[in-house]
Amino acid sequence: MGWETEYLVQEMLDEARTKIRRLEREIKDLSAERVALQENERTLTCVYCGHQYPPGTPESNHHLLTQHIAECEKHPMSKLKKENEKLGKIILDLNEKLHEKNLELDALHWVWCDGGCGGGVHRYDHGELTEEIVRMVEGHAKRLRRWWTNKTYTQQSRDYPFLAHIREAIRILKTTKRKLL
Repeated sequence: MGWETEYLVQEMLDEARTKIRRLEREIKDLSAERVALQENERTLTCVYCGHQYPPGTPESNHHLLTQHIAECEKHPMSKLKKENEKLGKIILDLNEKLHEKNLELDALHWVWCDGGCGGGVHRYDHGELTEEIVRMVEGHAKRLRRWWTNKTYTQQSRDYPFLAHIREAIRILKTTKRKLL
């Protein structure tokens, strides 16, 4: 037997197995319907996906119903649940960012206020000064120093272009000195 024949036989077997599985599902569904008809009961089915509940399942307030609704991809409640989870994550993220911004405001408040800000400058009664707020104030101060240094350096370079050459010469001398040592 050649590989083409073997391949065709395998394809036919796969198709037959798929058809058998589909027929077995249909038999199971028909059997459930037959049992329900024999017991003169209705079979509850999900109107969105066709899932059938066991015979005798009540139409409301049953754990099988609520469990299926939570798992059914086609049910609108499933979509709402996913959207609710997504929005919850967004809210958590925004709350974290808001907390960071509020801490920055608290840090700046401690810099602005010299103790005489009694009426209305406070965002809220923030209580004690914390290490986290002090670190933020230090970070703001370092950024301000860098800004001032860069601004001054830029202004001096514009006003006195020869300073850039002097600075470069000093840098080269320091580098050479380190190499010699």
